[in-house]
Amino acid sequence: MFTFSRLRGEYELRGDRIEFRSPPVRLTISSPYGRFIEEFANTLLRNAELELGGHRIHVCSIRVHPEPEIGEEVEVKTLSPVVVYSTVHTKEGKKKTYYYSPYETEFEDLVDKNLRKKYEAFFLVSRRERGS
Repeated sequence: MFTFSRLRGEYELRGDRIEFRSPPVRLTISSPYGRFIEEFANTLLRNAELELGGHRIHVCSIRVHPEPEIGEEVEVKTLSPVVVYSTVHTKEGKKKTYYYSPYETEFEDLVDKNLRKKYEAFFLVSRRERGS
């Protein structure tokens, strides 16, 4: 149960590759599961380097944001696009992926359903770990 952003920083497109011009390159990872974030950060701090796309990357800093306060209504800004799709069957019986536009009614319904499923799954796992 985590999400991650695209890599952010100054870059150039060279053919089918993205080459970052200079540091820093940023990556945001989020999770409602505090232990996941803690273990991930500890791993990065212990190793200080990781391999991404065949390149060694040095981790120079980690920043943890405070947990946001969530009220009745929440405005969310995403770091990468939200994608909603369904697998449908054609007349010929072949599977086809249908991507919904944010302007379609189903888009909001499917995002809502997906978030509710994740919420229930997260709290079910959290209760099991606490022994409740």
